[in-house]
Amino acid sequence: MSLELENAHLRDRLAEAEAVIQAIRCGEIDAVVVNSSEGARIFTLEGSDHPYRLLVESMNEGAATLSEDGIILFSNPRLATLLRTPAAELAGTRLADWMAEAERKHFKRMLHDSRDRSVSGDLTLGAGRVDSLPVHVSLSSLFVKGVRCCCAVLTDMSLAKHHATLAASAEYVRQVNERLREADKRKDEFLATLAHELRNPLAPIRAAAYILKKFDTQDQKLLQARDVIERQAGHLTRLIDDLLEMSRITQGKIELRRRPESLTAIIAGVVQSAQSAMVSRQHQFIVDVESDPLLMDADAIRIVQAVGNVIENAAKYTKPGGRVALQVRQQGNQAVIGVQDNGIGFEPDMAARMFDMFVQAENGDRRPNGGLGIGLALSRKLIEMHGGTITALSAGLGQGAEFEIRLPLSATQSPQATAAVAAGGEAPAAARRVLIVDDNADAADSLCALLQMSGHEVKSVYRGADALREMIVFHPDVVLLDIGLPDLDGYEIARRAHASLGERCPNLVALSGWGREEDRELAFEAGIPVHLTKPVDVTMLERVLENVAPLAHATA
Repeated sequence: MSLELENAHLRDRLAEAEAVIQAIRCGEIDAVVVNSSEGARIFTLEGSDHPYRLLVESMNEGAATLSEDGIILFSNPRLATLLRTPAAELAGTRLADWMAEAERKHFKRMLHDSRDRSVSGDLTLGAGRVDSLPVHVSLSSLFVKGVRCCCAVLTDMSLAKHHATLAASAEYVRQVNERLREADKRKDEFLATLAHELRNPLAPIRAAAYILKKFDTQDQKLLQARDVIERQAGHLTRLIDDLLEMSRITQGKIELRRRPESLTAIIAGVVQSAQSAMVSRQHQFIVDVESDPLLMDADAIRIVQAVGNVIENAAKYTKPGGRVALQVRQQGNQAVIGVQDNGIGFEPDMAARMFDMFVQAENGDRRPNGGLGIGLALSRKLIEMHGGTITALSAGLGQGAEFEIRLPLSATQSPQATAAVAAGGEAPAAARRVLIVDDNADAADSLCALLQMSGHEVKSVYRGADALREMIVFHPDVVLLDIGLPDLDGYEIARRAHASLGERCPNLVALSGWGREEDRELAFEAGIPVHLTKPVDVTMLERVLENVAPLAHATA
């Protein structure tokens, strides 16, 4: 009887053990059964491990306890999330099987090495429901109830790699921007140097053309040659100026020097400058400008550039014998400048792009008509800086083109204001004693001859040391000072002149091939208040000479 009771008791304990094992296998108990050659082994968490379990389960990293050969004994919820698999299905599987197939051998080597030391490395989860998830895996040895196990911690690196990619992209963008800024700086320096080198020979050419104009000759061939020299020198000067002006404007380095101006008077100057180009192209140039002064607050030089470029564009794209019409009228509080031609025109969809940099109209053969493609872009920038607008219109190829510029007028158009503008533009002609300092002998001597023909007393020197001496001996009212001299640059000459002569220092005017805004600032800082760019416009130079006060000349 006792034997039967004992057998029944053993059967109950065996059933209980089988139920526990089954519950473990079903994930109902925090334990795992590991089958090996030595039989089934059961690993469970004891009650005293509860605080550590809470800590592990709250981790942001996936954590697992592995058997010595890599079977998952325990895992936290985060690992189940990373593997996109319920925790109950993870227990009893090998962690290596959750790795990307190409990295499983590497993980097994890491697992083997973790018996002697902690190891870590970057791997990729890529099996089951996981879609190529980069993780950082740390493995370290530990003992559970005297059995060697392994603690595995998996950190999701996808976000970190994303941030690293963003950081690398940001750094790449920063480096690209830095290279672009450096390239832009080198481009500006190149353009400035190119302009300087081109302006130096242009200065004597243009001065020689002005000298030829002062001679009264009836020789038609000589007159034609003179006009060609003047016209082409002016064209090349405009190309250089447009290129540099566009670079300055895009960098925000240009400022308008506004004052009350008569738009009618400004347009008269533009028309006079455009006449020779119209004659050379055999164009009929029709001008219709209101007699009212049309007062506005403007930088006259910039308005001349803007309108002149539009007229030059019309002449360029109109075949010989064609017609170009200029009309200026007042409409409300705006001045409307219209330029029409019967030239090659352009496709209507080009109207929106006509004022972009480097865009050129094409003729019927789809070939551009030459030029840099910046004249109209510069005009738009200058007009917009004055608060105006410019538009283009064409019915199509061969149908001509029409440009319209609108500029705001001053609120007051009174006779008093008109008289003030007119008075401001008048200055009595006066002879001045002028010293020209330029290491380019052709430029110095041709300008010297030109100013002498205008009634000025002029002397030219080619070195900085000679300039300082002549300021004392010659006593000039004005010194036209080149900057890039071989011995002393113009800035140093100015500083020495101010230091040694004080109030007796003549009026200093920079006359240089360097025409950037920073060059003007350097000249001003050195004590040179006026900066003119080669080749100088004679009308502007005469205005400068007229506006300076003559010095009391001491006897030599």
